[in-house]
Amino acid sequence: MKIYIPYLIVALGLCASCKKNAAVQAPFVISIAPDTGSAYFPVYITGINFDTVAADIIVKFNGVSAPVYSVTDSALIVQVPVNATTGKITISVNGHTVSNSTSFVILSGGSWVQKA
Repeated sequence: MKIYIPYLIVALGLCASCKKNAAVQAPFVISIAPDTGSAYFPVYITGINFDTVAADIIVKFNGVSAPVYSVTDSALIVQVPVNATTGKITISVNGHTVSNSTSFVILSGGSWVQKA
């Protein structure tokens, strides 16, 4: 019986140290800048509860998926996709989706190219 007491204490200690997973919070958009752009243009999105894993974040410009280049819990850098049209930007994180309040306007007549 004395042999099992240390194992019981260790098992209780492990159970006590386990934390329950906190509920995943829905993302919230604070700002999107700029609010106009053309294909390949970088867009900076600030907010809260994004995530720190790019694979867990889906950004769409009026339904067209956009590449996510940089992520933190409070900021994203994405690129305007080639086939994007004027409309809402939606951000999905772990099953929660939010969109901006105004439309992102796609500019016509070319695309943005960064020069060295």
